[in-house]
Amino acid sequence: MQQEIQSIIEVLAQLEDVEGVAIVRRDGLVVAHELPTGTDPKKLAAMSAAIVGTGELAAEALEQGEFLRTVIVADMGKVLATGAGDEGILMTIVERDCNVGFILMALESAAERLRSILSRGGG
Repeated sequence: MQQEIQSIIEVLAQLEDVEGVAIVRRDGLVVAHELPTGTDPKKLAAMSAAIVGTGELAAEALEQGEFLRTVIVADMGKVLATGAGDEGILMTIVERDCNVGFILMALESAAERLRSILSRGGG
């Protein structure tokens, strides 16, 4: 199953404008990653859990339905945090001027694959 998880990372990392990808657990532990040099995967994992947890709480409190993703837009790029079932989070770092729609389509497919893998006990 680790090979399946790694294949998700590899596919996403090859997309144009993707600078880094990490799969983390909702408890903040790193499952797998391909991140830019200098990016601490443990810090990213901890932040991911907090970002997605807060997004889920906000979606529920504001009665907006199921949480799908959080997009952080900064002056040098974007960070996309996508929930992947009860166990996983897919974090993607992209360039500032990326085609977000194209990347989101790939992330939806990847999140569904990850959800399936982790539900079988692959995390």
